[in-house]
Amino acid sequence: MIYFSCFVLAMLLALSLIPPLIKIAPRWNFVDAPGERKVHTKCIPRIGGLAIVTGTLVPMLIWLPAQPTSVSLILSIVVLLIFGVWDDRKNLHYKTKFAGQFLAAVIVVVFADVRIHWLPFLSQPLAEPIACLFTIVVVVAITNALNLVDGLDGLAGGTTLLGFMLLALLAYLAHDDTVVIMCLGITGATLGFLRFNTHPANIFMGDTGSQFLGFGASIVSIRLTQQADIKLSPLLPLILLGIPIFDTMAVMLRRMARGASPFSPDRNHIHHRLLDMGFDHYEVVVILYVLQGFLSVAAFLLRYADDIILAVFIAVVFGAIFGSLHLGDRYPGRFRREKTPSTSPDKHLGYRFHPNLYVAIKCLLALTPSTIIVLSGYYSNTPSLDLGVLTWAISLLFFITSLRKAQPHLLHIEHIAQYILCSISAFLLYKIAANTDAYYIRLLAAYLFAFTCFLLIFPPPSSAKFELTPLDYLVMLVAAFLAELPVENLQLQILALCLSCLIMLLYITEFVIANEVFPTRKLRIGTLLTACGLAASLFVRT
Repeated sequence: MIYFSCFVLAMLLALSLIPPLIKIAPRWNFVDAPGERKVHTKCIPRIGGLAIVTGTLVPMLIWLPAQPTSVSLILSIVVLLIFGVWDDRKNLHYKTKFAGQFLAAVIVVVFADVRIHWLPFLSQPLAEPIACLFTIVVVVAITNALNLVDGLDGLAGGTTLLGFMLLALLAYLAHDDTVVIMCLGITGATLGFLRFNTHPANIFMGDTGSQFLGFGASIVSIRLTQQADIKLSPLLPLILLGIPIFDTMAVMLRRMARGASPFSPDRNHIHHRLLDMGFDHYEVVVILYVLQGFLSVAAFLLRYADDIILAVFIAVVFGAIFGSLHLGDRYPGRFRREKTPSTSPDKHLGYRFHPNLYVAIKCLLALTPSTIIVLSGYYSNTPSLDLGVLTWAISLLFFITSLRKAQPHLLHIEHIAQYILCSISAFLLYKIAANTDAYYIRLLAAYLFAFTCFLLIFPPPSSAKFELTPLDYLVMLVAAFLAELPVENLQLQILALCLSCLIMLLYITEFVIANEVFPTRKLRIGTLLTACGLAASLFVRT
């Protein structure tokens, strides 16, 4: 259960750290002001990367063995973190940023033994000095490529989330625990960050986050294809990271073609070009999410294919993508159209014709998480004294807060406690399925998935302010992928199903909280009863 705990801890850390970071960002000048190349129109905190890196580092410090490779990897991340935070506050010159990236790359290449020895179509490995130098250049290049495409709310985080999920799966199949823990930490922390980064974003990841995601993706991809499983094609990272890599290459070529510096700023990135074609912010991010999802599935299916097959696939897919963009540049605004407000009465047509349906949905919203949480504790055969104590502490928390008026700091603590209850339930579901089979967990995951999709498509009238966002589509994509994970290992299938259930439980809980489906006092009492029920069932089992 180290993997599950790593994912959940990273996600909870990110969810917990971002609200206070949003408050302190203006005081310490961690804000991103609007500009000519910026999409946002007001100052936004850009310190979210600190939460992502912290959420990743803490599980690594807890579960990675104290070996030179792990220590060097963590040290390189800390170096990148220092330079990233410095840059987010002071807007460093690009040479200083390159120096920090270069130093982090040298540490991980020299001391963590992350090197590119094998290249496509070559039968002989690279000489050691050439391998070290080439790897450093590749790591720095990919780090900057992802940094440059971080131009829309949720774009960099969502696309890399899908990539790191696949990298975690490949690392698990290759039995590389270090990479699995790192990938799951990044996945959990990024998912927690996206809760606050979906358009309109409350916080940006800044260079701290985008550089870290690019750096992590590069070293994980290199370690997987060059060491953990050498049967994997070295071209595989070009599929997973193809969007930022080829986008950066295309932008630099366009700049040099008009006689400008390849590092000069402009609006030629893929997301800018889609915006100029008439797609709105929402649609551009969803398009790129779907494209990244397709590339991730293709990378998994073609992971052992010959280099020539992968080279042809890469040439055809990315040729089609950038060829389509080139054609679209000739018709600016072609896809721009009049938007209809999502809060129109038609969206709630079913509720107007069937008013009792709204009452039924509210009951389901209240009963679904509570029932699952309590029953998971009752049917778990694992002694859980520690979890019982934790849930009794949460019960006491809600008993105290139910006697007080709603205050922002108390509501934030309550939200974290509700997320913890959902995480405990998912952990117990895994224990139940591991001791029996995954049949009932599959049914539960299917129900939660269908119920969440229904909420997204037909939100209740009281939630008129609730609108579909790219994060909603990403959550559905991740949950569906986990529920139908294409592996033969039963334990991994059960783990993926329970993670899918956790995502859906968190989503339903967030829906109830964010949209004030229930008054605060009723929600507190309901959570109190749920926590008491779980604590009592765990105590009885103990």
